[in-house]
Amino acid sequence: RCLSDWSSDVCSSDLETARRKRLAGIGLVVALLLGIWVLASLLTPHRDLFVEAVHKRGYPASAAELDAWYLSVPPAENVALFYTNAFALLTNSSGPITNFLNKSWLPPVGQGLSIEDRSELKAVLAENQESLRLLYSAPATGRSRYPIHLQDGPATLLPHLAKLKRGVSLLSAEGLLYATDGNAEKATRAFLAAGRLADSLSEEPIVISQ
Repeated sequence: RCLSDWSSDVCSSDLETARRKRLAGIGLVVALLLGIWVLASLLTPHRDLFVEAVHKRGYPASAAELDAWYLSVPPAENVALFYTNAFALLTNSSGPITNFLNKSWLPPVGQGLSIEDRSELKAVLAENQESLRLLYSAPATGRSRYPIHLQDGPATLLPHLAKLKRGVSLLSAEGLLYATDGNAEKATRAFLAAGRLADSLSEEPIVISQ
């Protein structure tokens, strides 16, 4: 007990010191426990329920997983390589009808090509005969995988898409020319080749490719 004013002050000081030490000790224990919890949280794999659900359905949940999921095709069996060789030979001719990415060159429904358009289109097709030969020679069956790197995520380059679209339009234009001339057999062959070329993207797991 503190029996005098002087001893009372000393006693109060000792009590305050003891209280501060207890608080400091409690604070140290709390900080230590918090540090252990944070460290354990960092070392414990984080569970993402959405990712787990995607994996459970057998689908990839990251760019790297998507690239691995999109199975490679042996070069000897890869139909896409026939097409990329053909794309490399496509020429860029000037003129309104050669802009195959623009549908304005198509004649109105129910009408054939004009004499001027037929002449220009024949010239374009003549310039692209080697490319067309390769497009027609591609196997009718088989898998395709174009050389893309899906692990790059949103930065993945897709240079084959514009060339493929131009190849489809070129084949379709040739089919239209044959149809205008009344050659149903060659027109059908051209349209089927265009369909097979478009279908070479059927397994490419990118929205814009579909």
